Amino acid sequence: MKAFLLKSFLIIAVSIIVINFSYSQESVKKSSDGTTKEQELFFENGHTRL
Repeated sequence: MKAFLLKSFLIIAVSIIVINFSYSQESVKKSSDGTTKEQELFFENGHTRL
């Protein structure tokens, strides 16, 4: 039983890591004007109000 739990935990952990990695790769990709998505969000949320 413990071995089964350990195996399923490892599978879940690996899949979470893979999902997070692919998500971070996606957000790092530059958009057409050269700013990343996070920078776009920052400009939309923070800079327009100043």
